[in-house]
Amino acid sequence: MSENITQENAKTFSRERLVKIAKYQSLVLYALLVSILIEVAAAFIPLDDSLLPILTIVSLSARAFGVFALFQLGRAMKQNIAITIIVAALQFVPYLNFLILYAMSGSASKILKEHNIKVGLLGANPSSI
Repeated sequence: MSENITQENAKTFSRERLVKIAKYQSLVLYALLVSILIEVAAAFIPLDDSLLPILTIVSLSARAFGVFALFQLGRAMKQNIAITIIVAALQFVPYLNFLILYAMSGSASKILKEHNIKVGLLGANPSSI
């Protein structure tokens, strides 16, 4: 009987929806990679007055990209819109953005694996679905 409850609670996704999840998961993982690279660069590059505005613009652009990717992934995974907006807005909290990007990517990986889709380091290949 517990198997029936588990199967009823599991969300089923169409092939098109799974392709969207794979596509936006890749974008989330790229946003995570870029965010990490920016933080590492900021830690090791001595910032003077000329580099600080450039790094700020690049950092804000990467976080805006993360907001876009998270919002699209949340909608593709049929998440509640309020939760999706809150999670996307938290991209502007330093270091918390890494955890959020990682957690959302993990949720997407779980959904894809439940549908027998192979997920690699940078997500699933949407064309293989």
